[in-house]
Amino acid sequence: MKKKVITALLLALAVAVSIFIRLVPLKSYTAPPNIYKNLYLQTTHDAYHFMLSTEEIEKGPIIHKKPLKTGLGYLGFFLKKILPGRPLDNIAFFSPVFLSSLTAIPLFIIGDTLGGPIIGFSGAMITAFSMGWYYRTRIGYYDTDMLNLFFPLLTIAFLLLLFREKDEKERLLWVALCGLFSQLYYLWYASGVPINYAAFFMAFVYLLFFKREDPKLHRNFLILYVLSSNNLNLLLKGDLLALPLLLVELALCHLYLKAVERKPGYALWLFALFFASLHILEREFFVYKAALSKLGFYLEQPKEISVGGLTFPSVSRSISEVRGLTFSEFSSLI
Repeated sequence: MKKKVITALLLALAVAVSIFIRLVPLKSYTAPPNIYKNLYLQTTHDAYHFMLSTEEIEKGPIIHKKPLKTGLGYLGFFLKKILPGRPLDNIAFFSPVFLSSLTAIPLFIIGDTLGGPIIGFSGAMITAFSMGWYYRTRIGYYDTDMLNLFFPLLTIAFLLLLFREKDEKERLLWVALCGLFSQLYYLWYASGVPINYAAFFMAFVYLLFFKREDPKLHRNFLILYVLSSNNLNLLLKGDLLALPLLLVELALCHLYLKAVERKPGYALWLFALFFASLHILEREFFVYKAALSKLGFYLEQPKEISVGGLTFPSVSRSISEVRGLTFSEFSSLI
């Protein structure tokens, strides 16, 4: 009981420190010219895109033919419901302070699972003192970054708890929670799919080499994998093209379970790993294509955009780091 109280207090302290750090510059951010007609100005232009999404979810199309629906737009809609009478601009302004601080929770769970509450507290403090993370989640930075680490870190935390747990009912609890939060992550941030799949891939490798003699754990992991599948997410959205891919995943899981029951040697296990890897790479190939296209920004000057007789420079030209590089300059940076 005493350990649980200490653990809870350390976790609460980590979250509180993260919130406090983000509120330190509050006075300067809420002083003119950062306030207009009692509305706080956001610190990223993307915030207005997501606030528009909330407005269109609530009122219908404003500038789009169909309402702009985003995960953050729905969250803003929900926050407006539980905070009636408050302007959306001001709700959005303070949201990063509190939502990004939730990332301390999975970090604490991971550290606590691996080394106890002190290690958990130390890990959770990354939420407060990581400058790169702080910049993308500071007050007024109303963007998906607020929870972009919370969800995948929670997936890792649930996987660790699943691997450490011996009780079958407890295992199923972590499986269900991981599936639920994985689906929420895909709704929140579509590009989070390969991040989650990378965690599942590493978990699969761990099971393959260190948990070979626990077929029930393998079964639980495969249930978790299917519940966390992006194909299931697409199918729930009405994309029937995802159904064949989901069936392929189910077939692979069935074949893998048969292999586990027969306790094969490492050769067959690596065979299963190879085909599972091919499946993941096939599903996420668009990620690698996107990475290669982004790489082009560093090797050639971005093109201008012409619309209705007007010419606009590419946004990337305003970023000094994205200037054109010669191939020799680029290779020297690798």
